[in-house]
Amino acid sequence: MKRQIIHLIILGVILNILQSCASLRADIFLYQNTSKEDKAQLLYNEGLRLYQEELIKKKNLKIVDNAILYFSDAYLLYPGLLKDGDYINTITNIKIEQTTKCLKNIQELYKKDDKSDYEEFLYVLSIKQASDLKVKDKFLEIVKKESKGLFESVKSKTEERLKLELNTFIVSDDPNEMSQYIKSVNQTQNELFQLDPDSRYIEECTKKIEGHINDLTDKNVTVIQNLINEKRFVEAEKIVRRAEAINSLLYSETNSNINRVKYDLFVTWAKDLYKNGKLQLSKNIAVLARDIDNSQDVQLLISQIDKTKNIKDFESTINDVIDSIDYFIQKGDPISAISQVNTNLPKFKLKNNTERIRGKIGEIESIIERLYNDGIRFYNEEDYETAYIKFKTVISYNNEYKDSQAYFDRTENKLKVLKNTF
Repeated sequence: MKRQIIHLIILGVILNILQSCASLRADIFLYQNTSKEDKAQLLYNEGLRLYQEELIKKKNLKIVDNAILYFSDAYLLYPGLLKDGDYINTITNIKIEQTTKCLKNIQELYKKDDKSDYEEFLYVLSIKQASDLKVKDKFLEIVKKESKGLFESVKSKTEERLKLELNTFIVSDDPNEMSQYIKSVNQTQNELFQLDPDSRYIEECTKKIEGHINDLTDKNVTVIQNLINEKRFVEAEKIVRRAEAINSLLYSETNSNINRVKYDLFVTWAKDLYKNGKLQLSKNIAVLARDIDNSQDVQLLISQIDKTKNIKDFESTINDVIDSIDYFIQKGDPISAISQVNTNLPKFKLKNNTERIRGKIGEIESIIERLYNDGIRFYNEEDYETAYIKFKTVISYNNEYKDSQAYFDRTENKLKVLKNTF
């Protein structure tokens, strides 16, 4: 038995040697038969991957030195890759800035006895990041040994906080509430990731968020379909907007099931309006369906509406036009509402009809005022993404409205800074 075991061990060693030889031969072959430019490009690509995927996206400071070496070796092999110099300088500056910041945090917080929870987090994180950067510092080695227990304590607290925030998120079905809750969850999740990228709670948290949003989407789609069947179209559209808002908390693209039921809603609604003689609003709703799917069914419906409109006396469609403008006002869409005003106003000649249309401008400007004030509030709360959307709508309506353009520019700059911040 022992002899068989010895033979197996020897066989394993021989196989490893043969594999190493084969690998070495392949490496030598590739080295001898690859141009300097190609070698440099391979090194550059790996340096770029480390920079983009590990350093920028994952904030993995352990790879800093390796990334610099890949770019440096690429540059030495082929100086024509001048762009390498930029990455070397960029990564080196990140290392210097992070090292300086970490050591400063450690020295300041080491002396403080009554640290807050955030200060404890910042303290242990700075120690970890300085270690990841391979900083040679005697004081760092001392505090690293002393802080092992504190690191585990901070990590445990962060995990517990993440669980509580996640539980709050998954019992809510209100998109506005969920938007605020998910920001807290993402921030805590990010803090835990910085402390321990391999923590199982990070993946568990992501799965629970996905599960909750997908469940709500399925429920909302069912509710929308039932409302369509009952011809409660306005209510159905509100649920569509709710479902889209919830879906956008996690996904950049609209859910295919939401798009499908949204298309069904607009087609069924437009046909119902057409039957009831609401030609202008019917056309507007049909166009919304066309934006989702330019199907033959929608094209025929729009063509049918246009033919009927040409036959009908235009002045008699005033109520239909007012309904169409009101639809966009109630939807909170001032751009579409003013477009309806500007499109239809020149077509009417009777004073009473033109005055009714002009009267809607005041209601539209009330929406603009509300959006402008909301934008300022979100800007002050540092929710720059939401503020950007509000100000963009306002300047699309009128870029000289109060200080909307200035606020829009400031918000855009804030988002650019955040995007480029390590």
